[in-house]
Amino acid sequence: MAWLGAMATVLPSSRLFARERAPAASVADARRVHLEGWDRLRVLAAIDTVGLHVNGSHPLFGFGLPLFLILAVALGVSKRAPRPTRRFLGRRVDRILLPWFFWSLALLPLCALRETIYGRPAFAWLEPEMLLYGPSIHLWFLPFILVAGLAAHGLHRVFERSIVAVGVAFVLGVALLAV
Repeated sequence: MAWLGAMATVLPSSRLFARERAPAASVADARRVHLEGWDRLRVLAAIDTVGLHVNGSHPLFGFGLPLFLILAVALGVSKRAPRPTRRFLGRRVDRILLPWFFWSLALLPLCALRETIYGRPAFAWLEPEMLLYGPSIHLWFLPFILVAGLAAHGLHRVFERSIVAVGVAFVLGVALLAV
């Protein structure tokens, strides 16, 4: 039973995945809840993903990337009442599309340099479908999260406060894992 005590220190007892933040400066801040459990899941996902890139195998059985994708989409629509679409999209563009654009621009000359070093034309490797994922396939998840998040937001607005939304989210999550 000692493991129960250890689990109690890891997981808060009153609210399994949430903890109120420090005293808030405003009423809007007082309603914000920090989801510590999700942070823990992100750490596990990061360990799995970094492990794959460092040694070529998943230390946590390949759960990292699907977990990142599900968390990114689910947390984007975790509010009870959905944000206005313009605000939702603006925030997603700032947090997802701009970093994708930055890293695409940063990797583009590096990829061109690599091709030149190997005696190939600098930009012959560019293909139209790269507009969907960037100059490196490793960036594919950022545009995917943007599109999946926008689809989830649309469903959230359609099925606001409905048990149907939970079922649809579950089915989409399982479909994401299957892909």
